[in-house]
Amino acid sequence: MHSQSLLIFLSFLFSFLSFFFLFALKKLK
Repeated sequence: MHSQSLLIFLSFLFSFLSFFFLFALKKLK
């Protein structure tokens, strides 16, 4: 059970998604 690595992966994925979302918002406006 790699709960630590899973948590790190999820946090990285969330940060990447939020960055992509902000980039798309700036492109839209």
